[in-house]
Amino acid sequence: MTKIAAASTSSLKTPHDSTKAAKRRRKQRKKPQPITVNHAKSGVTIGFKETKSKKRYKNSASHISRIHQLNKEIEKVNADTSSSGNKLAKLLALQTQKEQLGGIEFYQFLSQAAEGRHGNINSSKWVLAKLKENNVRPAQGATLQLLDVGALSLNYERQSKWIERTAIDLNPKQAGIQRADFLTFKKSCESIYDVIVLSLVINFPGDPRTRGEMLLQAAQLCRHGGCVFVVLPLACLSNSRYLTHERFHAMFASLGLEVVNSHCSRKLSYKMFRKTGTISDNRIFPKKVVNSGSNKNNFCIVLEASSADRPLVPNRRQNS
Repeated sequence: MTKIAAASTSSLKTPHDSTKAAKRRRKQRKKPQPITVNHAKSGVTIGFKETKSKKRYKNSASHISRIHQLNKEIEKVNADTSSSGNKLAKLLALQTQKEQLGGIEFYQFLSQAAEGRHGNINSSKWVLAKLKENNVRPAQGATLQLLDVGALSLNYERQSKWIERTAIDLNPKQAGIQRADFLTFKKSCESIYDVIVLSLVINFPGDPRTRGEMLLQAAQLCRHGGCVFVVLPLACLSNSRYLTHERFHAMFASLGLEVVNSHCSRKLSYKMFRKTGTISDNRIFPKKVVNSGSNKNNFCIVLEASSADRPLVPNRRQNS
C-alpha cells in the first residue's frame, strides 16, 4: 500500500515541475552548428553562419592573402635566372603549400564569397549601370564586344541583344567560360573589344611586372572609344606604399585610357576608363615608394616600356 501511494504521488505533476522540466529541455538542446563547405581536393573546410543579410566566412581574408603571397614567391623563384639546384624543389614546395590551401579553385570560391561580403554583389551590375550612364551603346544592328576576364559565372546573358560576351578564366568552373590566360589571349590576333572587365584579377598575380603586363594587354585589346573596367581591393590603392589612386590613373593615362568614373565601397575600388589616346613609349612606373608608413602594404604594379612589347593592333573591330 505504501509503494502504491508513493508511486501515485510521484506521478502527479505541478505547474512548477513542468516549468523546471521545460528549462532542462532547453538547456539540453544542442546549439545550431555552422554550415560547412568542404573542399574535396584539399580537405579545407570553411565555416559560416547563414543570416538573412549575408554569409559570414571565417578566415577567408587570411586564406586569400596567403594565396597571393605564395603566388608572389612562386613568380620570384621562376624569375631567378641562377642555375640553383634547389629551384625545382622550392617550386614544388610552394606549389604544394598552394594546393594545401585549395589552389585556384578555393580562391575562386572565396572570390565569389567576397562579392557579397564587400557589399556590391556581382560587379556586372555596376558595369551595366556605368555603360548606360555614359551612353555606351553599339551601332544599330550591332553588339558590344565584351571580354570578361577571370569570369566566375556567365554574366551579361540577359543583355545578349546588345552585348556579345566572351568569358575567360584560368580554371573555368562553368560551361561557356573559355580556359585561357589573359596575358596570351588573342595575342596574335587583331580582335578589339569594346568593353574589357578586370574584376579582382589584377591583384591575383604576385609579380608587379605581370600586373603591369595585364594593364598593357587590356589597353591593346581595347578599341579606340572602348572601356576598361577595373575592380581592386581598396587597400591596394589606398594603403599601399608603392601605389595610390592618382598613380594608378597615371598608369592608364600612359596607355591612352582616361578615367571616366571612380568610386569606392568599404572594401573595394571601382574604376571605369575609356580609350581616348594611344599607348606611350615613354611610360615609366617602376617600383617606387610613394606613400611611406610602417602600416602600409606592399602591393605594387610595375609598368615600363619594353622592347618585348608587341606592336599596336589597328583600332578596328574584329569578331571574337
